[in-house]
Amino acid sequence: MQRTVTRTLALLLAGLMLLSLLLSLIGCSGSNGTADQPEDAGVHTDHDTPADPDTPADPGSQSDSDADPDPAEDQLPAEDSPADADTDTDPAEEPGQTAPETPETPETPPVQPEKPAPAAPDANGMMQLGDTWIQDPGVLDTDSISGFADKLRSLQSKYLAQAGTVAYAVIPDKSHYAAGQITASLSHDAMMEALRPLLEGWKEIRLDDLLTLEDYLLTDGHWRQEKLVPAANRIAGIYGFSVSESDFSKKSQSGFGGDYSKYSGTTETICWMESRQTAAAVCDNFQNPGRTAVYDSSLLNSGSPYDLFAGGPTPLVTIRSTENTGGRRLILFRDSFGSSMAPLLLGGYSEIVLVDLRYMVSDLLPQYVDFTDADVLFLYSARVVNNSRMLR
Repeated sequence: MQRTVTRTLALLLAGLMLLSLLLSLIGCSGSNGTADQPEDAGVHTDHDTPADPDTPADPGSQSDSDADPDPAEDQLPAEDSPADADTDTDPAEEPGQTAPETPETPETPPVQPEKPAPAAPDANGMMQLGDTWIQDPGVLDTDSISGFADKLRSLQSKYLAQAGTVAYAVIPDKSHYAAGQITASLSHDAMMEALRPLLEGWKEIRLDDLLTLEDYLLTDGHWRQEKLVPAANRIAGIYGFSVSESDFSKKSQSGFGGDYSKYSGTTETICWMESRQTAAAVCDNFQNPGRTAVYDSSLLNSGSPYDLFAGGPTPLVTIRSTENTGGRRLILFRDSFGSSMAPLLLGGYSEIVLVDLRYMVSDLLPQYVDFTDADVLFLYSARVVNNSRMLR
């Protein structure tokens, strides 16, 4: 009996399984071709709308009927929503995009003004640069430079054994500072390269680095005295004292016409530097005894207005200072450039003797000049060095 019950239960179970299989087959035939994909538990599918086969079902997502109509909300986080974005955003700032390059326009180089041709000497040997005039200085004469060195060595051996400090300085020609702008200039560098070996062992006072073209008069070849304080101070330093701008007051007068005014037809203002020493000093002029003032402004109306300074060119001038009673003396061998330098050095000396060997024979020096314990300065312009045969 027990066997009969067991078989009956087995047959019943098999029948139930067969029925379940038949029901399953019947349900698959009505599922619109989705029998190969089991229904995902918990997802409610709209059987009236085919599912997008490329979009996987997102657990917990809302149905199409509940979604926000703006599809962008599903693609951006709340903080990056378009409502908060800058509507003027440069496309180049968006990820993955590059702003189109603007082709560069080649720069046009600025037009360089043509440099004026260097000024050449005219029929009178004059060259003009703006308002300034320069005279053709000629070519560098090495024989003359050698002759200049011979003259200085000769004077030293004959007269300067008992002298104090002895030094020399060469004043650059005005044309030196216009080299490249004129066709005829006298190179100061070339001149000194030739002269230095011939005066080996002598004290040289360099002045060229303290001067410029603007430190020379427009209508003349001479330097401007008001520009000479740095040069005077360098000279003074060799002899143990100093020169300061504050020691002087500047005086001036318009209408000065230098040596070149006859070619330019113009005039300018000339200045001179007064001090307690220059006001108190007296000049003993060998050739012009009446010229006793360090600065004689009446000479500005003469044919040689640069004679304003220490009476101009003359064989011998002795300037004695009643302000400086120290007793020191300076013997200054010079040309006309030295006339404007000497007054600036009066603060260091009781007496300055100006000797111009263009007008005085060297053999006469012992009769008029005492070199004992006196400082000696040879101060000559480059043109004299380049024409040293004029030194007697």
